[in-house]
Parts: sequence; structure tokens; C-alpha cells
Amino acid sequence: MDIVTSCTTQRTYQQLLDIWQHCLTGDRFTEPQEGVVDELSRFFGLPPEKVRWICEHSAEIITEEWLKTGQSTPDEIYRFYQAQTYWLFGTLRWHANQDQPYAVKIANALQHLPPGHHLDFGCGAGTASLFFNALGWQSSLADVSESAIDFVRWRFEHRGIHGIFYNFETEQLPPNTYDLITAFDVMVHISDIPAVLRRLQESLKPNGYLVFNVDSRKPAAMTQWHLYDAHYPVIRHIRRSGFRQMPKILPFYCYQKINRSRLNASAVGIFDYLRHNQFQTAIFGSARRLLFLTKKTLSRIAPGIHEDP
Repeated sequence: MDIVTSCTTQRTYQQLLDIWQHCLTGDRFTEPQEGVVDELSRFFGLPPEKVRWICEHSAEIITEEWLKTGQSTPDEIYRFYQAQTYWLFGTLRWHANQDQPYAVKIANALQHLPPGHHLDFGCGAGTASLFFNALGWQSSLADVSESAIDFVRWRFEHRGIHGIFYNFETEQLPPNTYDLITAFDVMVHISDIPAVLRRLQESLKPNGYLVFNVDSRKPAAMTQWHLYDAHYPVIRHIRRSGFRQMPKILPFYCYQKINRSRLNASAVGIFDYLRHNQFQTAIFGSARRLLFLTKKTLSRIAPGIHEDP
């Protein structure tokens, strides 16, 4: 199967999904789960049965490891990701089981962009990079975890694909290089959001795109390494860092690099601090819950009330 096609090709969502699945299965397997187990087995030198068990129990294993050492501080989270490899098992299992993969949704929404240079920020297991590479994009990958970088480099090499790899903690990204930066489930683990946004903005070409989600979680046993329980600690910094907001690709935010004067950046920053904060989040959260309960009650009283006549 030749999955790299013309840069101007418009693909259906199903075609994009087939390409994503082929990045996991290759030409050796028919099911993504089989391909994932095979890659993890070969890289870590473990029998497939052991790999399957770790994939299924990775969340519990990681939580147990965190409870031994974690203190929920940025430094502890950084060291945690440096030391752990089990999360690669859970991540790839998730990639194999996704009904609507993140990268597929983004690629489908941005088909008007000709393939250029893509940075997979917080690359993790690197499947998104393999996918965009298959669509014709040049691939750069950045992460703070050397174990992730080693694993993704191995995945690229075994496919004969060229990629450029950066340790985001110790290496600088090249300026004015990328047409698209994606960050999946990454922002919620970053303690200094403004500093990271400046680095990403500088590495984008003029009018380049930054697409990301904020995987905020309420505090719980398995979410202690998530720094934020709401979106506003991230969102309120974006525009003043040199971006303008584009239409969302739900559940993702989409921004485009622009030049802002210091005065304009300050004004935008003040405005966004006023509209993205704990109070606003609580008010709108309560309003959404009230609307949901109202619709649910009305549906019970008058079934079919939301149907068109």
C-alpha cells in the first residue's frame, strides 16, 4: 500500500483513517492492536503476552510508580516522565483503539494546507509524526523524555523514514521553520506556559499554525501529574504570545502565528486574563450544567421535544 500521495490530494476521512491505521499495522498485520504489540515486543525485548498485559494495566502500573516517588511538582513530573517507559505501552494501546484519532481530525480539518514541515511537540510514541509523514509532511519531533525519543527514532529507522529529533529540555528548536505544530495532551503537563509558547511561536514560520488540546483533569489518583484542572491557565497566554485564534477543531484549539506590537500584546493579554479565569470558568460551567439538566428534564416531560417537526 503506497500511503504517500500527492501533496494536493484531498482525502476523505475514511482514507485518512486508513492511513493512520497503516502507520500502526504496516504491511505485516491487519489490526492496529497487533502492530502495536509487535513493535513494543521487538523494541523492549519482551514476549507479546507480557506486552499485552502491560498495555492493559499500564494506567495502574504508572499510578503505583507515581505514588512511590511523585510529589505533583513540575520537577517531579519531569523526572517521572524521564524514568518511566510504561506510559509508552498505554499510549500506543490508546492509539490503536481510538475511534477518532486526534491526528486524523486535525489533518482532515487542515486539508487546505499544503504539506510542509511539521513539529510533533511532546511527541510521545510518535504515531502522529508517522501519520503526517505519510501525508507528505517533513517530520520533526520534540519531547522531554529520552525514552520517548529513543523509541520514536527506532520506529522511524525501522520504516526507513527520516525524522529530526529534539530533546526539548536541553536543545533549542530552529527559528522560523515549521508550518504546523501539533501538541496532543501536552499543555497540561507544562508548568511555564508563557516560556514554552514563546519558543513554539519563534519556531513557526509566519502564518504557521499551532494546534493543541488541554487535557485538564480534576485531581484523582490517576491524574496527579496533570497540572491544571481547567483550560484557562493555558488559553489566557496564547494570543499575547504572538498568535491569533482560528476556528476550533473540536476539541482542539487552533491558532496562527502573527506579529504583535508590545502594546497590542499587553492589551490582548489583559483582555484574555479578564475573560479566561477561574470565575468565568465556574460561571460557564454552572450554566452548561444547568442547560444540560434543563434539556434532560424537558426530554422526560415531553419526549421528542428536540426533534425537528
